[in-house]
Amino acid sequence: MSPSRITNQINWNNTSSRITIFLLIENANIVHTIDYSTSLWPQNRDVKLINTTKVAETGQINLQGEFKNKNLLLSVTPFKLDLIFSPKDQLDLTSSISLQTMGLYAEAISDVNFLVESWLQQSSMPKIQRLAYAPELVSRVKSHHEAYEVISQYLPFPVDPATSSDFRYQINKFTTSRVQRGLKINRVTAWDILRFNFQLSVGQIAQPPLQHEDLYYCHLSLDINTELEHTGELGRDKIIPLYKELVSHVEVISKEGIK
Repeated sequence: MSPSRITNQINWNNTSSRITIFLLIENANIVHTIDYSTSLWPQNRDVKLINTTKVAETGQINLQGEFKNKNLLLSVTPFKLDLIFSPKDQLDLTSSISLQTMGLYAEAISDVNFLVESWLQQSSMPKIQRLAYAPELVSRVKSHHEAYEVISQYLPFPVDPATSSDFRYQINKFTTSRVQRGLKINRVTAWDILRFNFQLSVGQIAQPPLQHEDLYYCHLSLDINTELEHTGELGRDKIIPLYKELVSHVEVISKEGIK
């Protein structure tokens, strides 16, 4: 699908972004301590570490904090690190009911990239085997009909709103890395329509709850990652270029859809 076929361009909002680092097995005993895990927390003056917990059953260490107007979570296990950005609240009830986001993706990614690129270069970072970038994007629309019409522009086939519901389409359109020769890049995308129905109760008054109109969102979930079959270390000099490459695939897919 070429951009010219998209007549109703979506302005995607970013509900969350996850960066996952898969570690070489030899790192398992290194990262599996509170002290070392804390050293993996992003070192930036705009980052605040609020809480550190350890899950006794699994040994997973969670470091929770804030970065500017976003929640930040670093989850550490022996074989991978997950750095997750999310909005402060899941629902905005101040003026109208809606999903809370980190703002327009094109703007939110700037802050995310700045922090992630410096984080990946920290001296405490262990050897990396694989890399993944997985943002969640939404765009609010007025109705069921509009949702299906808009999302159809980004797909290799039309979806008829008059005869369709509960739509979900997932595919991996893998490609070859431009940064590291012979490395496969998985481009997993899942497209669907979110519908929310709310009923609001007012205090303790015995009366029927207030019915809010249904909310509809076009939803795009992406997981762009380097291949599972790669078992060696990704070179230190390749990490930032590879991360930028993963991000570039999200930018293209969110604007042009998939063929």
